[in-house]
Amino acid sequence: ALVGHSMGGNIATLFAAQNPERVDALALVDTGPALGADAWRRASGDVSEQARAYADVAEYRKLLGLAYPLGAPAALDRLARTSLVQRRDGRFEPKLDPVLLELLGTDDQLRETEALLWDALAKLRCPVLLARGERSAMLPEAVANEMTRVIANARLVQIPNAGHAVMFDNGAALAREIAELLAPAHA
Repeated sequence: ALVGHSMGGNIATLFAAQNPERVDALALVDTGPALGADAWRRASGDVSEQARAYADVAEYRKLLGLAYPLGAPAALDRLARTSLVQRRDGRFEPKLDPVLLELLGTDDQLRETEALLWDALAKLRCPVLLARGERSAMLPEAVANEMTRVIANARLVQIPNAGHAVMFDNGAALAREIAELLAPAHA
């Protein structure tokens, strides 16, 4: 079973489509092939903003609270503590692959990626949970609905009180849905 959020969901989709014998269930969390250029630009901007250095963990935690206002405080505290590395000068920076700062690409590259992902979704044969944050600004509801038409064995759920960061905003509801996907009835 694979669970993927955002870019990780696209990676999980490609893996499951290319290796159907290795994937029994797939949970795609607020991810899809057609996020659109605005969502990609926002994601790239978010990564760029978070890539700067911070005086301490508390400064980064404050930024996370602004970025994920629905987030569970304990989860955001843990994320802040585990996402940073201390530099030699005493400041902190996110453990971040610099390649993420180059996410955007051209409009043609975005269209090519979208086509590749739509094709991969159509090849999925395992049960697929599509978990969309009901307040998501990244995955349009129309795209999520279209994904359920393209995927042979998909179930869409709207996670209440959640935006794109579903696991922070309403992790308990997401966990229940994933547990249902993994229940023996699906085995």
